[in-house]
Amino acid sequence: MKRLARTLRRWSGLASLTLLCITMVLSPMPFGSVGLPSIVVWVAVLGVAGVLASFQRLGSRRAIVLFSLWAFCACWIAVLLLQIWPSPASDWLDNPIWAETAKLLSTPLEPIPSAMRFQPVLSQGPFLLAVLALSCAFVLGAKGAYARSIFATFAWSGLLYAIFGIVSYLIDPSKILGYDKVAYLAELTATFYNRNTAAIYFGCCAVVWSVFLSEAIRRQAPGRLNLRNWRSVLYSELLPPALALLVCLVAMFMTRSRAGSLASVVGLIIALLGFFHRSLPSRRSLAIAGLAAVVGAGMLIQFLGGGVAERVSVEGVSDQGRWQAYLSTWRIIESNPWLGTGLGSFPWVFPAYRSPLVSAWGVWDRAHNTLLELASEVGVPMAGLLAIGWIAMGVVLAYGIFVRRRRVGLPAAAFGILVAVTLHTMVDFPLQIPAFSVVFFAVLGAGLTQSFRPRSLTGTDRRPVIEKSAILPELSN
Repeated sequence: MKRLARTLRRWSGLASLTLLCITMVLSPMPFGSVGLPSIVVWVAVLGVAGVLASFQRLGSRRAIVLFSLWAFCACWIAVLLLQIWPSPASDWLDNPIWAETAKLLSTPLEPIPSAMRFQPVLSQGPFLLAVLALSCAFVLGAKGAYARSIFATFAWSGLLYAIFGIVSYLIDPSKILGYDKVAYLAELTATFYNRNTAAIYFGCCAVVWSVFLSEAIRRQAPGRLNLRNWRSVLYSELLPPALALLVCLVAMFMTRSRAGSLASVVGLIIALLGFFHRSLPSRRSLAIAGLAAVVGAGMLIQFLGGGVAERVSVEGVSDQGRWQAYLSTWRIIESNPWLGTGLGSFPWVFPAYRSPLVSAWGVWDRAHNTLLELASEVGVPMAGLLAIGWIAMGVVLAYGIFVRRRRVGLPAAAFGILVAVTLHTMVDFPLQIPAFSVVFFAVLGAGLTQSFRPRSLTGTDRRPVIEKSAILPELSN
């Protein structure tokens, strides 16, 4: 029976990992999977992957983290039910739009806290994708080989999308997958509608490739690589990740996205400092390395990111329209602080609060600040709980970086990506794009679970170990 159980866990784990990786690879292809049919398909696939992943074993520490995630989901469902379920106990939370509409139509309408009757239910798709991707990757990533496979899947698929985006841009920058672009005609968007999402996607991929390159450098024995001998460099294992990193950075800068590129560069610096922090003898050395990384990043932006540097010098880091949109969103929060206006209701509620200082051009269907938008839709308590959980994930990743003495690459990469995406969500909406959300939470889940040092290695974790390649991980126990 025990042998049968081990076989079942092994094959169910491989099947779940395969489904998760397939979703990570294919979800960016249909325009970022922003359509409802694509979301339904990926929710179904990840749901099956989650069922298969449930056969895996988890230690007590990881089980606590997973239980906390599902406790958050329970709170989310409770808020959803309160938004759409009429109850005498929540009369004081009912949205006034229902009373006004009833007067206009001379028809009695049952009031609810949500400004739209069924929109909170219809808007659950992206949330389900994020939770399923995070849960599956966290459970599967408890095995080091599986975790590295998740990171390698993102790295290689992102590289292929970067190559595709560069080639398609050189052929015809005004088209995306054969269709005429509506906007960003002169910028690279690859398979995404929005250049900002493409920038942070390729930037996060560059973060992973930079860690892979760092691991290859660390594995390289002293004296084995002769930089003066081009054949030695050509046939070394440093070349593939270095070229991949360069391609992803070029694709990122070709989007000409200010926020996406700058946030990715910050994440890149954080990931590298986290990876090499034990190689620096003192805090002073760490500060000097950080300063050198900032200078190097500035030079990188000047040489490869000329379009980004030009936009920053001419337009600044942000614009007045977004700041006024934030103030308008804050007025929505002040009017509906407890349960919000209903998940997914922002595009319909925002016009009533839109500041006259915001340009009349365009439709603001996003707040360009994910936390503010969520607070306006689900209320301040739920948004605050989400912020606490977000900070907790960052603390766990930082714990993995500073506590683990080997195989620190995955937590470092995940932490760099978390920092980059957090910065970007303050001025844009990458996590509201389903394809990027799936990839981000899968990588985050694998990095989180690898932040816990194996108990069996506690006594030997101090010994120097040459890590296996993360570029082509082995799927073995």
